[in-house]
Amino acid sequence: MTDQPEKTMVAIDGSDALAFVIIRPGSAPGTVSAEAVAQGISKHAAAHVLQGIVTKWNADTASCVRISADVAAHVLWTENRGGYEPGSFTKKLLAAWPWADDANAARLTAGWPAYAAAFRLLGQRDGLEQLRAIAGDHRTETAACAKCKTPFDPDDTSFDGRGQHYRTPYCRRCVDRCHESTDASHACVICR
Repeated sequence: MTDQPEKTMVAIDGSDALAFVIIRPGSAPGTVSAEAVAQGISKHAAAHVLQGIVTKWNADTASCVRISADVAAHVLWTENRGGYEPGSFTKKLLAAWPWADDANAARLTAGWPAYAAAFRLLGQRDGLEQLRAIAGDHRTETAACAKCKTPFDPDDTSFDGRGQHYRTPYCRRCVDRCHESTDASHACVICR
């Protein structure tokens, strides 16, 4: 598991420690055992401190993950921000990502760390531009509805306005008009 010798001795003055966690190699290969004690601090408070460490370590790990041009382009496409369409498995995987609860998001992140890093980057200030630069997608135009070609207006929150309808390439107005069709043989670009 580590490159350290199997047997080591460490002396730590823990007389003023409020809590501690010791992680040792487990009895079976690839496992660990942990010992944790909280004294002078509640277990809830100690857990909160440990969660802060987890968050920091995850961020440190995420910053080490390389986002390839393909990964960046796939995430951009999934979010209707450019890029290009991934294969069928990846398309379904990326479509599930926003719906994942914390436990499943952690599983997705463990299995596909580059995609997780790309989604995180997209959520940051200037992340869209950074992701486009990685993908080699140097768009400067505003995203527009695929049907009426009108630029999306993120400030228009009305049900039939010019805002983007969820993650589709259509504005809310075009989707609303489509849903109002009474023709039984209706098949427009949105309904396909």
